Amino acid sequence: MTFQFFQRFRNKDKEKEKEKGKDRQKDQPEEHPSQSDPRTILARVGIYHETCKQNGNSRDFKAMPLPPPRRPLTPPDQELATIRSRSNTLTAINTSTTNFLDLNNNSTLPQDQSLFFSRLPQEIRQRIYIELFGGRSVHLEYDFGYAPGYRRRDKRPPDQWRWWHRVCDEEDHPNPGDMCRMNDLEDPKRIGRRELSRHKLKGVAWLRVCRKAYLEALPLLYSTNTFLISSSVKLCRLPKMIAPSHLSRIASIDILHVAKATTPSTMSDQEWETYQTLFRTLRLAYVGVRRLRLVIHILNKSCTPRAGTVPEELDEAWIRPWSELASSRQWEKLEIGLQDSWFGDFSAAGRRWEAKNGRQLEDSGYSLVRVDDFTTWDGRLSEIWNAVYL
Repeated sequence: MTFQFFQRFRNKDKEKEKEKGKDRQKDQPEEHPSQSDPRTILARVGIYHETCKQNGNSRDFKAMPLPPPRRPLTPPDQELATIRSRSNTLTAINTSTTNFLDLNNNSTLPQDQSLFFSRLPQEIRQRIYIELFGGRSVHLEYDFGYAPGYRRRDKRPPDQWRWWHRVCDEEDHPNPGDMCRMNDLEDPKRIGRRELSRHKLKGVAWLRVCRKAYLEALPLLYSTNTFLISSSVKLCRLPKMIAPSHLSRIASIDILHVAKATTPSTMSDQEWETYQTLFRTLRLAYVGVRRLRLVIHILNKSCTPRAGTVPEELDEAWIRPWSELASSRQWEKLEIGLQDSWFGDFSAAGRRWEAKNGRQLEDSGYSLVRVDDFTTWDGRLSEIWNAVYL
């Protein structure tokens, strides 16, 4: 009985502590759930350098880890001297009859004596490189998440920052916002790992064979492929992960920019900042791009009727980045894709802005393209609207 009596007091004390804890939680300001949501944080990480970290943790979604500084390319003479110094420890170099690789008698690197480089003309070698990993539409992103190819019930590795690419399934009409990403996350037992690997670039390991292979093939990898990027944030991350000498070789990009606003006049400050950063990055970082297709979607909230237009006071905010991008270089193709429901409004805004600057819309350097609406009015896109990170 005594034990039960004191046990009651202990239980009462625990209940009082719980009540006090609830009162403290009520007194403290509640934190908005979106502020602690990783998707909300990821929507800003990687755009600016203050959201990145040198030698950072690959499993920290609050700071994008930057690659280590690139060292200078080793001069051929120094590299040959290094190989010669290590050759004394290699016993498998010499065969029983002849010297397979006599480094002491070679004044140049052995790769220059390869039959592939000495017999095949450069034009033939370039065609081989393009057949291996060029001339395709490739989804590319550096993002925080888990590796594809795992079933839901399987134990997956922890989420971390990782590269992902996939050759687009739609050969005729590639789209950065298609379902290729979801296809890579399908059950490998059902689809098969061989099927998943079929959509990857083949032959990229050739770049690591030797110096000459690297110098010859790398420009074709960047210049002959069209890179599909599904958001502005992911586009702004790449200049911090890819060397400027490589990034400047990219010649063709297809981007999807989604603005979560009910109308073009209800953009938040964060949306406007991302919009301006997108075009500034395209002008200053992607200096080699000559073929660009940028699709802009106003992601209307589901069940919200279309209302309003592009007000004249926002012509400069919307259209001026287009004109600045068009005048930044000589373009082979510069298309601004606009969804069908807002195409007429943006076309009128473009004509007003270009007329103020003494130009016709047809002479602006960019062309407006009508694309299908990303949204519907039947409420089926509530999950997309509620998704913080696109």
